[in-house]
Amino acid sequence: MKAIRLLPLLIALFVINPFSQSLYHGVPAASYPDYPNWQEQATIVFTNAVRMAPAAFRDKYMSPSYTILLPQNYPAVNPAFWNLNLNRSSRTYALDMANNCGWIANHNSCDGTAWDARIKSFYTVSGTIAENKATGYAAPQQTVIQWLKDTVTTTRTLAADKSADDGHRRNIMNSAYLEMGAGYAYSSTKQWYYFWVQDFGGAQNQFAGRPIVSGSHLFLTANKITFMANYYDTTGQAPQSASVVVENVTYPMPLHLGVAARGTYDTAITLGTLCRTYYFSFKDDKGKTWLYPEKGRFATYGEGTCAKYYVPPESISTETSVHNLPPAAQRISASLSGRTLTLRIPAALPPVRKMLLFSVAGKVVQIISPEQNERASSSIEYKIPVKSGIPPGIYFLAAYFQDASQQAVKVVCFH
Repeated sequence: MKAIRLLPLLIALFVINPFSQSLYHGVPAASYPDYPNWQEQATIVFTNAVRMAPAAFRDKYMSPSYTILLPQNYPAVNPAFWNLNLNRSSRTYALDMANNCGWIANHNSCDGTAWDARIKSFYTVSGTIAENKATGYAAPQQTVIQWLKDTVTTTRTLAADKSADDGHRRNIMNSAYLEMGAGYAYSSTKQWYYFWVQDFGGAQNQFAGRPIVSGSHLFLTANKITFMANYYDTTGQAPQSASVVVENVTYPMPLHLGVAARGTYDTAITLGTLCRTYYFSFKDDKGKTWLYPEKGRFATYGEGTCAKYYVPPESISTETSVHNLPPAAQRISASLSGRTLTLRIPAALPPVRKMLLFSVAGKVVQIISPEQNERASSSIEYKIPVKSGIPPGIYFLAAYFQDASQQAVKVVCFH
């Protein structure tokens, strides 16, 4: 009997339709798809955790014995929303230091441009601006704590709240700043290697009123990955539920810092070795569900070898390698209508025996035994119902053939 070898063919399945990125919270702008990167987003989340619960943050991440972030000096303030132009300004400066002059004592750019002129060249909607910068630490949480540990120049001791040496802490806790951007850059040749910038602005943010202000993952403890989100309800109402959905598995997120209507929620799960996608989901007091990001998915940058942070649903490209098959084999196509996937395979290919639908992390979510619906002279068509329990996202369909003498592999890559 002739042996049967199953050969994989990968094609992309869109379960989320293309969209206009400028309308959605947590989604990079179409013109700047890599803003913010993971380091910058995590910096914003951790900074907002401080703003909404300064004393509790100090006790959790610094030390209860520190006489800083005292309630009478720095009461809780509202979180700051991410702003693209402040992100651009801060990253420009971080890259400038990493690529050109390295660490300098003042905030001016390497070419001498004043810090406020640089920010205003990007951010024109408010003259209320401020900047923090730091170097030396690789992790976002270490850098935020470094800013909070302002020191007296002469004694190298912790500066008192609102003293002359308390500039970084004062910027972070200033209620006049309603939005912010963070910048990160790395240099293997410049001293201290890691360059961080925070730029703050005073304009009303376009996403103000959406209760999930920001969210990201962090690496806070060994062998764990922590998912953290800032929630702010302008009416002072607590959410009915808070969760993060990682690879289609929902994990409840308890309140971590602050109060329920204005606080930071988090959960930690076992660290993985591959990229995983995730998003945050909160249900407000009226039962409305809010997502962050509102479209697409975040990816667990830094988990194992994962090197991407955001996965937009419409950003997919394919590359095909063909062995012992006619050129027609490259004309494989797929389309989605509702929850029915139509797969068209050139007639030159052998019949499909089995299909697997799986996530970007390789988890099988549906096994399909396809039935041929229509055969034309040039192609074979399969109509595949996608299970209703599978949530929106990006998936792959692996189609296995029965002819060992012919091979075709279509590789799908995310940008």
